Amino acid sequence: MLVKKIVLLSSILFLSLALRAQIVLEHTYLGYANVVNLAISGYKYSVFNTQNNTLKLYNTDHSLWKSIALDIPSGYTFNTVQNISETLFNLDNLVEFTYSYYITTTNVVYETKVGNEEGNTLLTIPGAVMAYAVECEDLHAKLLAYIYDYSVTPVNQQTKVYSLPGEIFPVDIPLNSGKNEVLLNACPNPARNYTKISYHFPDAKPEGELILTDGQGRVVKTYHIDNNFDNLIIDTSGFSPGMYLYTISGTSASGKLIIE
Repeated sequence: MLVKKIVLLSSILFLSLALRAQIVLEHTYLGYANVVNLAISGYKYSVFNTQNNTLKLYNTDHSLWKSIALDIPSGYTFNTVQNISETLFNLDNLVEFTYSYYITTTNVVYETKVGNEEGNTLLTIPGAVMAYAVECEDLHAKLLAYIYDYSVTPVNQQTKVYSLPGEIFPVDIPLNSGKNEVLLNACPNPARNYTKISYHFPDAKPEGELILTDGQGRVVKTYHIDNNFDNLIIDTSGFSPGMYLYTISGTSASGKLIIE
């Protein structure tokens, strides 16, 4: 009898563990969803709906936290939302962010704004394809806006640097981010002759490949890296100007690099 009880308990335990190990659809969002970590309010899902130009933030239980209408002019198409923060662009603890959009006429025309949860525009940057906040060594937080003027040949490229009053807090990172997550950061960015990409490898992944791709998704260069070092210096003087993406193979870690 005792043996039967032990077998029964073992079967129940095995079944429980098997159920917990299954991949289960938890929720479906209409639109592109990401995860942000806010300095005050913690982790949120961010979802942008292109049908009504609305940024929605959800709690981790998927309940709606905030719904924010973006000020995108008529005829323009949404491009991206970045730098969602409560402590970066000012000190009022409201949720602020950058977002960009474009319109195609004779040429592609971009614009980027800094907005907040109340629908106010804090800054408008004509011609900016995107903008994101960086910290570089002993510098305070900066906002780098990348201007592309396609009305002239060759394309006129500029970078506008804005000082920010707040502090950078990790954003757009996975829910399980921590000491086991691969972290990446490039400085200087934009780069002219070189850039240093700092990285952190968890103990479980001692090595990998850092892959640099261009704006068309073509692999430009591959570098072997491991946890014996925490940075890689790349000579960028031979690369064509433009926007590049750097990733580490087998991970979700990635970043954008502008080469002038």
